[in-house]
Amino acid sequence: MNSKLVNAIGLKMHAVALTWADAAPQGSIQFKPGRWGCVVSVFATVAAKGRVGAFDRKTYGCWGGGVGLGFCNCHESFPGGIEGFCRFLAQGNENSEDAERVGKQFARWGDRQFADDFLHGERYLKTAHVTRRFLETLPMRDIPAQYVVVKPLDSCDAANDDIKSVTLFVDPDQFSALVVLANYTEPDLENVAVP
Repeated sequence: MNSKLVNAIGLKMHAVALTWADAAPQGSIQFKPGRWGCVVSVFATVAAKGRVGAFDRKTYGCWGGGVGLGFCNCHESFPGGIEGFCRFLAQGNENSEDAERVGKQFARWGDRQFADDFLHGERYLKTAHVTRRFLETLPMRDIPAQYVVVKPLDSCDAANDDIKSVTLFVDPDQFSALVVLANYTEPDLENVAVP
């Protein structure tokens, strides 16, 4: 699928289309079931570079990514449940009952950084309480498909691919152009907020 917008702003990487499917496309790249991985990395290093990535309810990589992909409340399956996840994004799980066992399990998987983050927190938010309030604002969705597929927009077929979203990796100038273009058909300039 050719995009006039993508051509006009001169992207250096492919625009990434997100679709749903009942089967993973042949040759698509997926995380191993139950193993951590960053959803954004599949967008940026797989689909934006011309290949196809796929996620399902066992291969979404990270719990927040699973929520964002529409696989319902994946935080429930985090070690220690939702409270464990809230502590993970804040001050960590070092003082929880399962801390040592779970930390060692992550370390055995070879993911020492994640083990350290689990124990000491990623510190994205100040406290587990603040994290809980953030999670309560997220829309939980359970998509009606087995797979979320990400692939280059230019490899999509407009007649057959039901594209749910398009992600563009842009520099600041391209981002500014997109903000202006978002207001192109509107009488005011309130369609985009950039806090």
